[in-house]
Amino acid sequence: MTERKRRWPLLLGGFFWLIASFLLVVCPWYAGAFKVTFRELIYTLTTPMTGVGADIVADGVAACLPGILWWMLPYLLLAFLADYNRVTDILWQKLHGTIVRRVLRRVLPLLCAAMVIAGLVAAEQNTQFVEYLQSVSRQTTLYEDYYVDPKQVSVTPPKEKKNLICIYLESMETTYADEANGGHYPVQLMPRLTQLAREELTFTDKEAGILGGHHNPECTRWTMAALLATSSGVPFSIPVEQNVMNMYQDFAPGLTTFGDILARDGYVQEFLCGSDSEFGGRRNYFTQHGGYEIFDLFTARETGYVAPDYYVFWGYEDSYLYTIARDEATRLYETGKPFNLTFLTVDQHHWDGYVCSDCGTEYDEQAANVIACADRQAADFIDWCKQQPFYEDTVIVLVGDHPRMDEALVGDTPYYERTMYNAILNPQKTPAGETTHRVFTPMDMFPTMLSALGYDIEGSRLALGTDLFSGKPTLAEEIGYDRLNEECGSYSPWFVENICRPKETP
Repeated sequence: MTERKRRWPLLLGGFFWLIASFLLVVCPWYAGAFKVTFRELIYTLTTPMTGVGADIVADGVAACLPGILWWMLPYLLLAFLADYNRVTDILWQKLHGTIVRRVLRRVLPLLCAAMVIAGLVAAEQNTQFVEYLQSVSRQTTLYEDYYVDPKQVSVTPPKEKKNLICIYLESMETTYADEANGGHYPVQLMPRLTQLAREELTFTDKEAGILGGHHNPECTRWTMAALLATSSGVPFSIPVEQNVMNMYQDFAPGLTTFGDILARDGYVQEFLCGSDSEFGGRRNYFTQHGGYEIFDLFTARETGYVAPDYYVFWGYEDSYLYTIARDEATRLYETGKPFNLTFLTVDQHHWDGYVCSDCGTEYDEQAANVIACADRQAADFIDWCKQQPFYEDTVIVLVGDHPRMDEALVGDTPYYERTMYNAILNPQKTPAGETTHRVFTPMDMFPTMLSALGYDIEGSRLALGTDLFSGKPTLAEEIGYDRLNEECGSYSPWFVENICRPKETP
């Protein structure tokens, strides 16, 4: 047998051993570091790394690379002995060396197969990818049965249009409150946001005076998916091959979104974030659906808020973000047009959040100090808004985007009990039904935010969302949260055909 023919099985075996080593190390690490499903993992892997926090990538490599190398060592040693005649002949007599090489060449494929099986078992135990494959192979008629096209119903603005400031609070769960206030943490990490929810309007899944909020079903559990759900009333049901939305010219062109409706009615709109707006397709989504101005990391550099080479965590910290938000709210108000300023915080992001110069050190856990700081920053911004000339004509919505993706602060809290924070200031309507003991999702925020601005919505439903001011049951209340959760994760040919694909021009 030629040297090339003798070695290619060893090289092929090394490739499979490497794959198995990767699964054995990365999957348990990922499950421990991130509280996410396989669907979110696929989305992360198929999204370009532009805009991803450099520390997170470096931490992942540092955590996993030594383990992968450790698992590779046995194979490299055995393959070396199976291939290199001189070594085996020295270690054993020539006859025995030949026998050892032959035995190793037959045993190594079996060991490789065992390693691959072990790797797949580790992957399934830590990511539940089989469940994911089952869900995407199952088709749903959710949209045919329940989707309400905003273009097909009357969505009427009030005579006097109100401004909107919408604050997406990264990973802001009610879990961070203490048990007496509806949370699961031993101490109260969000006292001012809790008080704000008590003083203003909030919708909760609990009784009056107890902090609660919405549940995030499948396909709404990462930032872009949550932004999409709250502003368009649909989950991120785009197939995996279309997940890399910033690589596509059109982002869900069949949708009529919150931004589309406000743009139709003369609003000037801006999306502000402290990172690269390209990440996850956010720039495409907001510019294509509402013509939003975009203010991101690069804008902050260009306008002098941060240095030209400034970069921490995901871009710049929330202390800068709130400063910019104050300036942009003032600028938009001075245009004389109704405005929508939507911005997204970032310091609470995994892992453990970012400790800025405003953060205290009163808690042992870094994430706890970051959440307490985020609580103060958001409340301080609201206090500033109340002193501005535009406040009385401005609706302010604060809403958590998705549950946090690591184990910090949440521990073993059941996922369903980890609801997202919400508070609405200056709503233009009074709820017609109960605001407590509600079962709702981020999709219900789409018509609810319009209603808070004073819009009248024919039938009180848009897309898959229900106006919470109407008192009508949400889809989660009508068909049950478990079923809605399952249907949101299933494949919909209708969604792909009517929402994802650009319409052909005649």
